[in-house]
Amino acid sequence: MPAPPVAQRFVDAIVSKDREALMDLMAPRVRMRGIAPGRTWDSDDACVLVDDVLLGDFFGPGTEILELTWSRTGQVQDVNSASYQLRMLKDGVHLVCETHTFFDVVEGRIHALHLLCSGFLPVAD
Repeated sequence: MPAPPVAQRFVDAIVSKDREALMDLMAPRVRMRGIAPGRTWDSDDACVLVDDVLLGDFFGPGTEILELTWSRTGQVQDVNSASYQLRMLKDGVHLVCETHTFFDVVEGRIHALHLLCSGFLPVAD
């Protein structure tokens, strides 16, 4: 069975907070730009993207991902896309966030990643 497309592997690695899988997906000099309410990121290093942004600022050790509510992956011409919504628990508070990403893939690795996040929003009772 062939490996899932890069976009699906990216979503799976985020949900499982799998550093090794994320690093395997990234080119060493991946270009990343991201935006969320009150915050932006700009990097050209895979370790910074994975450790400081994705598994740091976004989904660090204090954030438990409870559920992948929905996801969609696809392509716009040669640009890959992945969108997903997560339910999380952080410091005892139930949260939800939605993220949309677009990325360039060369030889199975992400070379440029553009990310837009809703921010972490409290779940209404």
